[in-house]
Amino acid sequence: MQLPVPDPSVRDQGREVITTIQIVIVLPDGSNHEMEIDQGQTVEYVRAYLHTNLGINMAGSALKFDGRPMFDPMSLVDFGVTSGSSLQCTVEAPEAGGGDI
Repeated sequence: MQLPVPDPSVRDQGREVITTIQIVIVLPDGSNHEMEIDQGQTVEYVRAYLHTNLGINMAGSALKFDGRPMFDPMSLVDFGVTSGSSLQCTVEAPEAGGGDI
């Protein structure tokens, strides 16, 4: 039995195209950090990147886009982040007895 091979254009419909974008992160000290990232990456990935590369405490960090808080399991595309967007990074003091991730 031989099944017909669908037209490749039909097979590719509905697939997300992952786009690499340039974003600016406004750090707690007011400086800017430019970052190239896949638009499909998660907020958690961005926070982990800031921790690893800039030493920002992940446990107390938070990101906002257009004044709205961004949550870890969501992706940048979920929030409408596009190339040239600016994210605000804030860091809260760790709670007593809390660990640093």
